Amino acid sequence: MGEAGVVRETLDVGALKDFLPIARGTISSNFYETHNVIVEARFDLPGVSVQPSELISAPVSPGQTAVFYWTLRPGDAGKFRGTIWLYLRTVDKQTGEERRETVSAQIVDITAVKLLGLTINRVRIIGLVGFGIGLFLFLPILEARVPGFLQKIGLISK
Repeated sequence: MGEAGVVRETLDVGALKDFLPIARGTISSNFYETHNVIVEARFDLPGVSVQPSELISAPVSPGQTAVFYWTLRPGDAGKFRGTIWLYLRTVDKQTGEERRETVSAQIVDITAVKLLGLTINRVRIIGLVGFGIGLFLFLPILEARVPGFLQKIGLISK
């Protein structure tokens, strides 16, 4: 909780063959010559700040992989359920005719937790204090094991 997380969605363009309006079942490289093919995605996750929050897109061609990234920042601890929407948009290069089809609506569960019931900033402060105490307690042991070492580096004087 309070820390950013990243969600990555990868789509192999070969998986889109059943959604192309022409030559269903086979991907024709000719289709990509006559049409612009764009994969679009949106992540809806109520209760969590998602960036980017709008529809994002990536133009694709045969053999490519479309990859989308979202940064999540939950404000509260808990379980959140959202949906990643994937769309296929094709635009005929000659006529400009557009077609948009939903490819997938994937349900995603996200769990935001607190470490021992503490926020991330308090955990960091406790970690820094613990490091300082550990270093302070370790210095006499280091001096006993390595005589003169701490003098040489200027941490203590005789």
